[in-house]
Amino acid sequence: MTSLKFGTDGIRGLVNPTQVSPAFAFELGVAACAICPPQAEVLIGTDTRESASSLQKHFAEGLMAGGATPNLMGVIPTPALAYEVFAGEADLGVVITASHNPHKYNGFKFFDSKGLKLDRVREQAVEDALDDKIITKSSAKSSSPIRSRELLAYRDRIDSLVEGLGKTPWTGVVDCAHGATVATAPSVLNKVFSQLHMIGSTPNGRNINQDCGSTAMELLRTKVVETEADIGIAFDGDGDRVLFIDSSGNTVTGDHVLYVLGMMWHQVSRLRGGVVGTVMSNLALERKLETSGIPFVRVGVGDKYVLEALHDRGWKLGGEASGHVISLEHSPTGDGLIVALLVLEVMHRMDSSLQEMTQELNLLPQVLVNVPHLGERSYDDEIQVVVQDFERRLGKDGRVLVRGSGTEPVVRVMVESVPSIDTAALANSIATEVGRILNA
Repeated sequence: MTSLKFGTDGIRGLVNPTQVSPAFAFELGVAACAICPPQAEVLIGTDTRESASSLQKHFAEGLMAGGATPNLMGVIPTPALAYEVFAGEADLGVVITASHNPHKYNGFKFFDSKGLKLDRVREQAVEDALDDKIITKSSAKSSSPIRSRELLAYRDRIDSLVEGLGKTPWTGVVDCAHGATVATAPSVLNKVFSQLHMIGSTPNGRNINQDCGSTAMELLRTKVVETEADIGIAFDGDGDRVLFIDSSGNTVTGDHVLYVLGMMWHQVSRLRGGVVGTVMSNLALERKLETSGIPFVRVGVGDKYVLEALHDRGWKLGGEASGHVISLEHSPTGDGLIVALLVLEVMHRMDSSLQEMTQELNLLPQVLVNVPHLGERSYDDEIQVVVQDFERRLGKDGRVLVRGSGTEPVVRVMVESVPSIDTAALANSIATEVGRILNA
């Protein structure tokens, strides 16, 4: 029926009869039982997409047909469900979401009993079971009822962070992207800010991530300046990303957050090692941390690779410029709300604004150009020749990165260079060459 497989972050595709459909959701539910113990307890959550209800119903029926017991958590941020599983509440957790993508997409993010994303071995086991189609919808026999579950362990975790921070005199603006954080962020952040303005908090099933949230910051920027707020906080559709706007209207990226948390925790001997970034992390972050004696390593794009590196090294802090920031001291995965509270905690402890804390990190200009590409040919010798040629021209003044997207049918061309170079023109030149090669 479909050739959908695990990508950078779960399984994701368009909601239609040949990709993410109720029938596929059922088959995936059955297949998920291949990596579960007998009579497994499985937590299921969703974001706010209009397709979520039907997909959740059929996925749960597939789990029951495979011998597992589904527990519905309702609309819930992805990291909140991961934490519930991590707290020992289930054998598997699945969130029906397409994260930062528009509402016409949906998908499935999996978490094991430790709240971690599946490794490739278990992903392959699910894919193999999907191909086998041992149980069909017509032959299915449900053996256990669908249960409803409340969010308990995660709320306790968040409450402990809020209690440590207390009520501040600040004004905040929070953008929930009309997504899953509407279930948690308003009530939590009302306890922190003296005045709180909410935007992107009225989901209708079709407006998730639409001109709002961490992928479209202009609405938040305007509101922060208009209300003279101290900080703006933007989540993505499923709540595992967070970006900020400071009081002057400047965007604060995941790289800035890694810098603020890394430097502060290093000063108080709380960092426990170094910081993990990705190939997309700004060169200025790497240089600044290493100048301060903080080790920095890069991994491939995707928070699961950041997690792997953190666990391998025994480190606690890592993330991506896009806003996936992970503090293993607080959560088993990237959590937008927890990271927001950690940033507010540092502001409170240092008695400084977000702008003051980030002003010494001067990011190098970085331009990303997407080259549409529907085929399989993403990397080849001819493209590498182009990349190497441009990298030789840049020398120590910048970087070039060409990679296939794990979530969209595009190849991403990233160029980062010192301000004296026209970074945008250079990126467009490389993208033109890559497009010519890919679509020859």
